[in-house]
Amino acid sequence: MRRAPVSDTSENTDNSKLAAIAVSLYTPAPRAELVSLMQSGVTGAALRLHLGSGKWRQAEDTLRRCEALSIQVVPITSALYPDLLQQVPFPPPVLYVRSRSERWVPRQLALAVVGTRAASVEACAFASKISMEIARAGVSIVSGLALGIDGAAHRGAIGSMTDRAESEEPPTVAVLAHGLDTIYPPSHEPLAEQIVEQGGAIVSEYAPGTTALKHHFLARNRIIAGMSQGVVVIQAGSRSGSLVTARFGADFGRDVFVYQHTGWDERHSGGAEMIDDGAMSFTGSAEILAEYGLAPQQQAQGVEELAIDEFLARHALSPADLLKLELAEIVERLPGNRVRVKAV
Repeated sequence: MRRAPVSDTSENTDNSKLAAIAVSLYTPAPRAELVSLMQSGVTGAALRLHLGSGKWRQAEDTLRRCEALSIQVVPITSALYPDLLQQVPFPPPVLYVRSRSERWVPRQLALAVVGTRAASVEACAFASKISMEIARAGVSIVSGLALGIDGAAHRGAIGSMTDRAESEEPPTVAVLAHGLDTIYPPSHEPLAEQIVEQGGAIVSEYAPGTTALKHHFLARNRIIAGMSQGVVVIQAGSRSGSLVTARFGADFGRDVFVYQHTGWDERHSGGAEMIDDGAMSFTGSAEILAEYGLAPQQQAQGVEELAIDEFLARHALSPADLLKLELAEIVERLPGNRVRVKAV
């Protein structure tokens, strides 16, 4: 669907933002109708007649709060709104964004990397490594900032910045299920700040002050899939929410990749079922990148060798976790309290 033209005047821009915020306050059926009006070119000022003064005042209060918190308000009619997301059923009428970069929107290629919160240490290490390799090729990594695989994927993407292919794409985008005035889980506040500092973004369809509710996470998953050309599932049990993201991806016509795990682990059972249902299996980043005509980039000399403290901090691991990775031959301990990340 063609994006409606937006005037550069401040008044019209503010009207578009206010209209989008007000539309987001409606329940799904009328909201979808109003979003269609916005996409067809009806201006914010004209929409005000449909929205009523009560919701418009709420929108004004929200916009003022966003300005105070340095949160960008991106209506669906804006050139900053992700093109892919605009094409899915029931796209959010507005996105709230925190980023230091004007180029926070993935325009060329973005892949979602997702998996269970209760991931194994080995799966988290693999998610971080493969996300680093994919991001190094100039691809944006989209995930949900949750514990487990999501956090590992974001950290891997940030770790790619040392020798990432020249790209205007953001390294990673985190989609949240609550307002951007808080971070959930709280332990990922430093990670969220890293994402913003490194030119990525944290994004939500929920206004500041909105708490994380169970159904928000399911709705959040459609945005993760909607912003991405493909969904990469690292580790997912049969009831993992990441399978919902993959199913959204399949419904949207996106590619779905599932890590081909050897051996039995219930945390991989949901992914195994998806492979049986036709998802593409993979064992490394090269297979995924090849689907898009890309190849892994040569890493800078020594970039995978880190001080142990830096390695543990980057991947939110404990010394006990490091021992598990050594036993699994994923990392190698080096002289001078350093480690080398080995091929997975």
